[in-house]
Amino acid sequence: MSASQSLKDFLKQKKEREEAPGVDWEARKQERITAIGALFDDIERWLKPSIDEGIVSPSRERHPLFDSYMGAYESELLTLQIGHVGIQFIPVGERVAGASARVDAISGPHKLTMIYLPTQGWKILVRGPVTQTVPVTEDSFADALKELLQE
Repeated sequence: MSASQSLKDFLKQKKEREEAPGVDWEARKQERITAIGALFDDIERWLKPSIDEGIVSPSRERHPLFDSYMGAYESELLTLQIGHVGIQFIPVGERVAGASARVDAISGPHKLTMIYLPTQGWKILVRGPVTQTVPVTEDSFADALKELLQE
């Protein structure tokens, strides 16, 4: 069998698997949007004392996303302003292996990735020789925020 025939067969099988009935992409899209909104709600709740004192200013705006299976849709982007420093929590549209949603937190040169696993909730990816995950809790978020804001 030629390389082009082998590739054609592979691509055909891939297409058939991806188009197979039974995947409710609309439900997956709504799960992603809901999970992102819930994460942002948690972040704002954890930061409420700092928000109430005017130390942190949160803002949300519509954020366009695209997924090759779900198409174009919108979620939210969260920005935290702390003095002249900002942190953006930016949802990523494409699927992430094993995860339903992904949000990258970016401040200057620092970046932190969080993923949503439907059966486990939000996790922070801790990169090193081996990437590990840490549940997103008020404490782990506080530690991650401090790391993001280091100069």
